Amino acid sequence: MNWLSLIKIAGPIAAAIALFALFHSWSARGTELAARHACDKAISTPIGDLKPCPAPVTRLAWAARAATDCDAALDLPAATGGFAVRQVCSAPVKRVIAERDAAAAERDNALQVKAEAEQDRDASIARAEARGQAHNDKVTNDAQIIQSAPHAGDGTIHCDAECLRRLATP
Repeated sequence: MNWLSLIKIAGPIAAAIALFALFHSWSARGTELAARHACDKAISTPIGDLKPCPAPVTRLAWAARAATDCDAALDLPAATGGFAVRQVCSAPVKRVIAERDAAAAERDNALQVKAEAEQDRDASIARAEARGQAHNDKVTNDAQIIQSAPHAGDGTIHCDAECLRRLATP
């Protein structure tokens, strides 16, 4: 047997094996692309089933969905969003929300205490002004009573019983 006859027999067999390997790799690549396409489609829909995706991609997709749901819950008003945040957000987000709510409560309490202190201050100022005005009125009234009292020839003032009674009344 010569080399040419060996090439005539082995050549078509090698070519068939090469074509089979090429077809098999092409088929596997097509299957992989189909699986990747199914995974992309599942990830792109918010409620898509993630079974066609590999485990790391599934974990990341669930984390992304949870983050999207948490963002949506944070956008809700505080009265209705609290329950949604507790249901869909992670523990660090819940802690930050709790700290924010506690700080807001402390701020509201401080503003209330400040408002009450301002009201007390204003009331104290009003009472002090009223006392000062009453004292000034009394001093002015007493000065008028003394001026209206009878004067002696030497310039001294004689305050009789009626004068003293008028000075004693508030």
